[in-house]
Amino acid sequence: MANVYISPFLNDYGNLVYGLAYMYKGKENYLKQNGRSLIYHSEDDAEKKFQEFLDERKREDKAIPFTEEETREFIKRLNHKFRTAKTYANFAPHQYMMKSYLYGSDLLEFERFIATIKDVGQEGRFYSQRFTYLFLDGYAYWACGYDNFACDIINRSDDKYLEERNGIFYYNNRRS
Repeated sequence: MANVYISPFLNDYGNLVYGLAYMYKGKENYLKQNGRSLIYHSEDDAEKKFQEFLDERKREDKAIPFTEEETREFIKRLNHKFRTAKTYANFAPHQYMMKSYLYGSDLLEFERFIATIKDVGQEGRFYSQRFTYLFLDGYAYWACGYDNFACDIINRSDDKYLEERNGIFYYNNRRS
């Protein structure tokens, strides 16, 4: 995970713009929302969006985790929101649900599900990345986000792809 920050840069037209950025493998990348890079023409606009994300993270951090029964009800009710991921399809099949797919009280419940994953999940690794996995009813669920921002994606895969070694779960795509 990485910290997100505001980064000024010159766009292709030579104009100064501001992007919400993060470092990954030594390279600056720009945060995307619904497939579009978060780049703004003014520093104020970038700062407003940045603050929205920080406020969202504060809400997420205060969310009350679900009980196991509430978790099952949430998953059952929003199961149709999970989409099959095309990235990693050949070696890490999984599904995902984006927070931007949700409205109203579902947004707050999404945050409660994130809190549940953090509260009762177990440590795991996907290659060099660290995640917390929640195992429930044949699936492993994990959240994706940034260190200082709220999570915007919940992933799940068949739990057969994870194996425990010394108290840590590791992804293993050779399992079936």
